[in-house]
Amino acid sequence: MSEISYLDFDIEIDRAATGYRVEINSPAGQSTGLFQPPFSDLELENFLLKLGQSRRAMRRMEQPETEAAKAFGARLFDAVFAGDVRACLRSSLDEASRQGKGLRLRLRLTDAPELADLPWEYLYHSALNRFLALSVNTPIVRYLELPERITPLAIEPPLRVLAL
Repeated sequence: MSEISYLDFDIEIDRAATGYRVEINSPAGQSTGLFQPPFSDLELENFLLKLGQSRRAMRRMEQPETEAAKAFGARLFDAVFAGDVRACLRSSLDEASRQGKGLRLRLRLTDAPELADLPWEYLYHSALNRFLALSVNTPIVRYLELPERITPLAIEPPLRVLAL
């Protein structure tokens, strides 16, 4: 399997006077927008509890939990990726595809740490009918500003992982 290279789609979210401001820096240019979290703390807690309970059973794609995850992810996606921000994402996806690369979504929440608990990995793009994080072409990375360089971990292939 060949290694995928990525273009970066930077999403920086800061507090605004009312709600939050999202700034995009992408292969297709820059964009800004405003958004409000589309659910209350209680709705978020109930969603997380519902998904946590479903881990005990075998999962199938048509389970109610999958539909709840899609609805939750679509609401979050539609709130953050509205207007020019969505157009910038679409153009960036097109550019990455044209170059034969993936589009890595780098989420920066440094100035809005209260949003770090949101399950951003559930972002669901209804038009594409998929969770962005489940595609190798659109990984979602929570990006942290670090004062020092990160050194890569050296491994000897093959990498063996034991998962339970």
